[in-house]
Amino acid sequence: MMVFHFSSVAFSNTPPGTLDSVDCPMDQHSGYKPVINSCVGFGIDFFKRIAAQDTAKNVFVSPTGAFLALTMLIEGAAGETHKQIGKTLYLVGVSDDSIRDNVKLLQSKLTQSGDAYRFDIANALFADRRVAASFKSEYLVRLGLDFDAKIETLDFKDPKSAKVINAWVEQKTAGKIKDFLTERELAGTILDLIDAVYFKAAWSRTFDAALTMPRGFLTVSGQTKESPFMNQSGTYEYLRTEHFQAVRLPYANHQADMIIFLPDETGSLSEFMHHLNQESWTQWAIAFRRKQGDISLPKWKINYEVNLNDTLKSMGMPFAFDKDKADFSGMLSVKAWVGAAKQKTFIEVNEKGTEAAAVTGIGMVGTAMPAHEEKFHFVADHPFAYAITDHKTGVILFMGTVVDPAY
Repeated sequence: MMVFHFSSVAFSNTPPGTLDSVDCPMDQHSGYKPVINSCVGFGIDFFKRIAAQDTAKNVFVSPTGAFLALTMLIEGAAGETHKQIGKTLYLVGVSDDSIRDNVKLLQSKLTQSGDAYRFDIANALFADRRVAASFKSEYLVRLGLDFDAKIETLDFKDPKSAKVINAWVEQKTAGKIKDFLTERELAGTILDLIDAVYFKAAWSRTFDAALTMPRGFLTVSGQTKESPFMNQSGTYEYLRTEHFQAVRLPYANHQADMIIFLPDETGSLSEFMHHLNQESWTQWAIAFRRKQGDISLPKWKINYEVNLNDTLKSMGMPFAFDKDKADFSGMLSVKAWVGAAKQKTFIEVNEKGTEAAAVTGIGMVGTAMPAHEEKFHFVADHPFAYAITDHKTGVILFMGTVVDPAY
């Protein structure tokens, strides 16, 4: 989940409920492809910067969740602030109208609901009642129109408001993300933009639990830790490069895949990260070939939280966090800037499949395989990276590293 917290210089006394009265009709949109490359490029950059900060930890983020939250933010930005956010999102040269149309269609393409495969997206704007009258009606209409966002006013000074937002987050992530915002965090802001994504999918071919057995994993600290390893043999999409091997594991109905990148034992995860970029990602994606092999993977379960302020500033949008330079005049008639951005995530990988959730928040403050070929052996017993990608669009839903299996 990702949240952006905003602050403002001036407040109004408009009663609660004003925002909810805005009519947000839906319309028809065309293609979404102009946003795909931007989402992938941003996602790789976003993941690499966060992973570089936490090399000793298991990292797990949702590039798509962060991308969608930031597209809600850019909708209300203007001037140089708008340009910087667009550059950060790899959307230079893409018009606002195109962003809106494409983001709406992308969300509809990604959203799936079923017993074997589920991916949900939920967006919301929670605003302090004191700035309700300061919102630009066009901005609120677009949030509803293009993001299907929930829009609600609350009294941020009331401790119950944090509970209301946290309950919404918990419900939208099937109970996997709890206590996202503290009362103190909420009281220091004037609005919160939130994007929540939830993923649950069975493997196309589940692992036999009877074959799961303990095995040593060489952690990033150099210690060997015993962990339950899942084992399977068959034909897979497989890639071998000079520095690593990778295997693609499809989920039910082939709607998404998990790609696991395992550096050679003579290499390292940091070396893989050095080679990871949008160009190499594209080259690797088309280089996979079907091949027979054996797979041995640890089970893992990770809860992760990261502040995104420094990451987003370094990616090219410092003005959004600067109270003197931020320009969100497309959103509010009062001065506002981003006070804090963070993402909180969860993932569990086992024999049946994968369950994951992510919440991104932006809080604003203000003055108010070939035949007869030798089988490969893929044993992920040392630090590795992975990505969950949507099969139809190629968008990276989640990315992470495992440096110490935790299950």
